[in-house]
Amino acid sequence: MRIASEQKELVRAQIDRGEVVTLLGNTVLDSISNDQIFNPAITSQEIILEPMLPQLARRLEQTPTLGIHEVKGSEGLFNVTVLDNGGVKYLFGRKVQEAAEQGQPDFGSLVMAELGPDNNIISMDEVWNPKGQDILIEDPRAHQTIDGKTIIGVTAVRQSEENKTYPAFIKLDSPDRLLTHPFPKLHIIEKFGNGSQATPLGETTKGKNATTVDATHIMYRPDGLNHALQVFEYINNDANHVGFIDFPKDIPGATYKIGTTTPPEWINDHEAFFIFHGIDKTIDGKVVDPDTIDDRVIYHYSIHTARLLKSINDQGETLFSVDNISRAPIITPDSFPRLNDSRQIELHPEIRRVTYSCGGTAIKNPEGQLIQEKLFVNQGDKRTWVVIIDAVAIISSWDRRLK
Repeated sequence: MRIASEQKELVRAQIDRGEVVTLLGNTVLDSISNDQIFNPAITSQEIILEPMLPQLARRLEQTPTLGIHEVKGSEGLFNVTVLDNGGVKYLFGRKVQEAAEQGQPDFGSLVMAELGPDNNIISMDEVWNPKGQDILIEDPRAHQTIDGKTIIGVTAVRQSEENKTYPAFIKLDSPDRLLTHPFPKLHIIEKFGNGSQATPLGETTKGKNATTVDATHIMYRPDGLNHALQVFEYINNDANHVGFIDFPKDIPGATYKIGTTTPPEWINDHEAFFIFHGIDKTIDGKVVDPDTIDDRVIYHYSIHTARLLKSINDQGETLFSVDNISRAPIITPDSFPRLNDSRQIELHPEIRRVTYSCGGTAIKNPEGQLIQEKLFVNQGDKRTWVVIIDAVAIISSWDRRLK
């Protein structure tokens, strides 16, 4: 078909609904400026209408961010997860005051920070100190059951192996044990056992972003795979490979790399509300090719949403996949109110602009349906904010006919 002048508004309406329009089969119209849409040299060309890209959700009519406020007392506390200890909320994460030398991890103590009713920190206790340790512990992400049993996925950094990272986790009967007992055993996943799917026995597992998927599965991003997460099941002290969750490589805001944030929130037995982070390489504020090597590159982080699907195939194997990815980041480093003081935000402003989250709390209605997600989000390395996300609006944008 050809697009005529009277069809221009129709095409733009299709774009607004999240449909994809391509020119000559390869140019996505929603990435073209308004002036170009009205350029006769373009709009007289053949138009091929394609269904919405299966990975992307429909466009939201307004931002899904319902509120943002700073967590007072969070100076230097970053990449925190949320733990519920008998109704009292704690932030569990690293406390870092100064940047490490170039090429070294910014290590610090792990602390439990108690939150008051206004989500500001009222007390803080150190529960683990890295002094004299070969293994550093980073980026906890907690999954809690109703009875308080907790699995916390973490990244283990082994300094004696030139700071190589491994997925790891901690198991707790109750978060209170972090305050009242010696620090629990760290289970580091260094090799895979005899999983049901084709991964060589004994394959090493270097990577980071270990995150609980559900009560039995953990996912992480393996080294060398910038747009995939690997899932394993931990049974009888064996980490058994389950499969990979593949992401598109052209997600706006995540062209260089993806990673996890807070564990997914399951809304039924096969669908989860999934929040992940993305990274672009930028120079002078413009996104550049992910393979660019240049001293001017700044790594620009953002936060996105998707639908995580769980299914069982004919062989009885559990499979995971993602679709309905947000068409644009829901949180960027520019989403936060400007600070009118001289407090430091980034430890390494010369190489990155960070917004990151490892923890959140699901807000549900009386029927138990997810309506909002309260994320604890880092702006840079030195500032934590509470960001309320409209889960209903995001889930409403999903095309749930996709399988």
